[in-house]
Formats: sequence, C-alpha cells, structure tokens
Amino acid sequence: MLEYGQKISDGSPDHVKNDPKVIAAYLGVDDEEEAIKIVGGIL
Repeated sequence: MLEYGQKISDGSPDHVKNDPKVIAAYLGVDDEEEAIKIVGGIL
C-alpha cells in the first residue's frame, strides 16, 4: 500500500487491510492511534 508514493504497508491482503497505517491513510485519520480506535469499534 502506498501513500503519496511512500510504502506504508506490505504483506498479505488481510495484513494490509488491518494495518493501522493503511486505515489511517484510507479514512484520512492523522493519528495511527485514532485508526486503532476505529478498527476496535468496527471489528
């Protein structure tokens, strides 16, 4: 997964889709800790 041309995650699809960096980038969250809270609420 790239964000602005920089690799932020690599691996299996399950690993990438659950990576807090990817979630933060996809949802526009500035803080990875906020992304982790979001994932906690979804899963």
